[in-house]
Amino acid sequence: MVFIKAKAGPPLIGDPPGMFTVQYFDEEGNMTIRSRGKRAWRCNNPGNLKKGSYSMGKDRRAIGSAGDKNNEYAVYPDYETGHEALVVMLRGSKYIHLTLRAAMNRYDSTNPKYIDEIVV
Repeated sequence: MVFIKAKAGPPLIGDPPGMFTVQYFDEEGNMTIRSRGKRAWRCNNPGNLKKGSYSMGKDRRAIGSAGDKNNEYAVYPDYETGHEALVVMLRGSKYIHLTLRAAMNRYDSTNPKYIDEIVV
């Protein structure tokens, strides 16, 4: 199935705050809903790339965005497209010359303890 559009859907009853569903639409208007599970899976976005000029650019082929009131994430039509967006970003000029620690800080500066556990 080829998805051409996606958007955030309502949370399911009983979902914790910050949980959201993603509604995918194919060329015939059929809807597929992804709920629960990991955000990366729901959005076909293995890098959890936030909505922005890079992730939503024409070359990255996002088909929409979804999120909660605090964060919006790019939604891709399939895992391969989302993975490609992450790889292209990490190979790009903003990351290619960084050390692993510096790249991780740029990518996710909200969790420095996590970075210290990975980078020795």
